[in-house]
Amino acid sequence: MIFIIIISFFLEGIISNLINANSYLLPLFTITSLVITYPLFNKEKKSLIIITSFIVGIMYDIAYTNSLFINTFTFILCSLLIILLYMYIPDNLVGKTSINLFLIVSFKFISYLLLFIFGFINFNQHILIKGILSSLILNIIYGLLLYYICEKITIKSKFKQYK
Repeated sequence: MIFIIIISFFLEGIISNLINANSYLLPLFTITSLVITYPLFNKEKKSLIIITSFIVGIMYDIAYTNSLFINTFTFILCSLLIILLYMYIPDNLVGKTSINLFLIVSFKFISYLLLFIFGFINFNQHILIKGILSSLILNIIYGLLLYYICEKITIKSKFKQYK
């Protein structure tokens, strides 16, 4: 689980360098990997995903942005949303895709809001909407691929998902 999140983190950086910043295919693979792999975490130890999100958020702040703790806070908040949503939405392809869509929009909105509050940017609803829309296509495709990869891994290794 954590291995998949780490791979997604580095893959996000690689893809970000290959794609134009104005593209409609901006990756948020790390958030997507948290959504897809959450059911593989032991649900009695929900703190593990929060700790993982904290560490990944700090790494994200250091490696990809110059806004220390903004992404850390956003990742922790998103992990709490993941925990909450999985209580009500089934752990299947449609459920994970729905949660992934919601988390991509939430991540972009929360990040933009925090950057606005702390004075890094001026509020512009067109930029916010473009930022959200630019992340949806690629991350839904990545989420679907990651879903099928995780399904193959769990079936092949007989790794029992915690439900």
